[in-house]
Amino acid sequence: MKTIKIFVSAIFILSICSCQDLLDEPIYDFRTAETAFATEEASAATLSGLYESLRSYNYYRQDFQRVVEVASVGMSVPKTWNDNDLDEQKQTPDSDLCWRIYSGIYASIAKANLIISLLPEKLETDVQKNSMGQCLFVRALNYFNLARLF
Repeated sequence: MKTIKIFVSAIFILSICSCQDLLDEPIYDFRTAETAFATEEASAATLSGLYESLRSYNYYRQDFQRVVEVASVGMSVPKTWNDNDLDEQKQTPDSDLCWRIYSGIYASIAKANLIISLLPEKLETDVQKNSMGQCLFVRALNYFNLARLF
């Protein structure tokens, strides 16, 4: 019984003492709209998120490749894919594969639009102009792929 009282007292005392100083971590880097395109390194870090959306699983990494390659002449779907509609080119808009590609492309468009909205109205530096050009290109590529597929 005495050890239980000591144990409960110790827990009570430790719960009163705060370890807030140990939990606070300093912020070394934080991107704001003003600093996102201030330097070439910051711009590259910001644009890497845009290019990451192109290589997502639902887009260029796998699903988009599958649909484009199967639509070409001479390729058939392996039995392990379980996409007979794709092999016979009977894909419907409500299929899971179409939805994944559609959502992956629009996620990439949303990232491009967000970065474009962060850029100032008047592009002053070459870094900002380059970033705007890359965002517009990726957005145009996404719309091209949507028009080609759907």
